Amino acid sequence: MNGNLNFAATNYSVLESNLVAQLVVTRNFGSSGAISVPYTTADGTAQAGADYAQTSGVLSWAAGDAGSRMISVPIINDSVVEDSEIFVVSLGTPTGGATLGGGPSTTVTIRDEDVGPGLLGFTAASYRVDENGTNAFITVQRTFGRAGENAISFRTLDGAGTAQAGADYISTNGTLQFLDGETNKTFQVRILDNQVVQADKTLWLELYNPLYPASTNNQIVAAELTILENEPQAGSVDLSFNAAPDNQVYAILLQTNTSKLYAGGDFKQVNNYQRSHVVRFNANGTVDSTFDPTTNITSSVRAIALQHVTNLLVGGVFTNAGGSGRSY
Repeated sequence: MNGNLNFAATNYSVLESNLVAQLVVTRNFGSSGAISVPYTTADGTAQAGADYAQTSGVLSWAAGDAGSRMISVPIINDSVVEDSEIFVVSLGTPTGGATLGGGPSTTVTIRDEDVGPGLLGFTAASYRVDENGTNAFITVQRTFGRAGENAISFRTLDGAGTAQAGADYISTNGTLQFLDGETNKTFQVRILDNQVVQADKTLWLELYNPLYPASTNNQIVAAELTILENEPQAGSVDLSFNAAPDNQVYAILLQTNTSKLYAGGDFKQVNNYQRSHVVRFNANGTVDSTFDPTTNITSSVRAIALQHVTNLLVGGVFTNAGGSGRSY
């Protein structure tokens, strides 16, 4: 066999000040014949030319050589405070009958040693919350440095959107304190569910007054929060009402004092219950098992009315009701 080529590790870590990342490629399961394999780098969060030098080349082995080979990728050391960043190095198609194994690529993490107070800002320019969600959780992040204690103030900008403070949400403000090394803080906006069918509403959030020496330069300091209406709009389908008769329904009637719903039609079965042409539903669409007309109605029901709380009148194309010869 001519060998199987892999990176010795699936990921490597290097300090920015080390100036070079060294990656090992192994030849296993045979060393017959001369072989070679190309390699190249590709950007991840690390950018070629800014964080490392784009590198490519070819690794070669002579026949009988089962030793490892080294790939060296130059790392660019700067004074910019950054989070850890990654790039990828991959092997190409080998020659000489060699094959690639289960590790044909590896990830390199560049760890930054520069320190600074960081930049503060929202994690997004817009947030969304359901009206019945009780609270919107808003995250503020600290990037490009985490040294020392820091703080920034936040507030809702009442009147800047379509949502009304006191009716749709509770106005809030405060200060977020970051300890040394902390990178994320969260504050809450209380959402009010008013049970009224309305359109979605918006309000604006603001970050201001960062504690020196941290800043908000080029960060998101104003964000829009959308309150999503949870009450169904008039005419929308109530998906929670799950009634499934096996045939046509011609008449329905709501008994308001009990929130029960009667239906009449051609059906003989509803939600796996035997119900001959008349059925009564609970408010959630389940069949009311306490109401069973058995086979009293022999054919289609086209009209329903309540004569009394306990008396139901039906009309239709039937010629027999309860064996008494009642027609229509």
